[in-house]
Amino acid sequence: MPDARGSLETVSCALCGADDAREYLASRDRAFPAEEVWHVVRCKRCGLFYLNPRPNEEAIAAYYPEDYSCFTAAPSDLPAFSATTWKRRIKEVTLEVHFGYEDWGRLPAWVRPAAWAVTLPMAARFGHILPAQGERRVLDVGCGVGAQLSVQAKFGWKTWGVDPSPQAVEIVRAGGHDVSLGKIEDAGYPEAFFDAVLFHHSLEHIHDSRSALKMGDDLRVWAVKPAESEK
Repeated sequence: MPDARGSLETVSCALCGADDAREYLASRDRAFPAEEVWHVVRCKRCGLFYLNPRPNEEAIAAYYPEDYSCFTAAPSDLPAFSATTWKRRIKEVTLEVHFGYEDWGRLPAWVRPAAWAVTLPMAARFGHILPAQGERRVLDVGCGVGAQLSVQAKFGWKTWGVDPSPQAVEIVRAGGHDVSLGKIEDAGYPEAFFDAVLFHHSLEHIHDSRSALKMGDDLRVWAVKPAESEK
């Protein structure tokens, strides 16, 4: 990993612009252990959590090496009985029986009522899922190797992605998706072209998140509520 000295920048809150935050937690990177200690702060004005200081735009790429997990394993390479594969299958069944997506014929009619009941708790967490209504276009920002796009494609979506990793982009293109290399700000997609734009575990990695977001008719944000800190 790179030496953070000289590559960090101190920033204000991206949501309200205030420069008044308190430290929420300090931790080393669990994915790539190093000597650096990263600080997550919480804006005192609006409550937004963000990393501060953080690697600047010139240095950030070094913190995502080629063996970064999101850049390496194509969806088809996942073991058939892995936890990730089972979670994905449960999600697919949930979409089928609760949101009207195409029934692939994998669930016999007598199984569907039980499947509906078993997946009901998960469906309650899927308020962000759009019901199936014909052909739709979806863009995944920070798509990695295209795991989410592969799920969307199975359910009839036309898929686009954007990612800064050449290695990941090559894998996604091999999977049949239309993907751009680089940042969303530079991708040049037409105005109002997509029915849905996903920032799944990626919005917090974008330096200028406000400029990356163009508010549409329906903006939905899901986040785990942090535990309260006494700091």
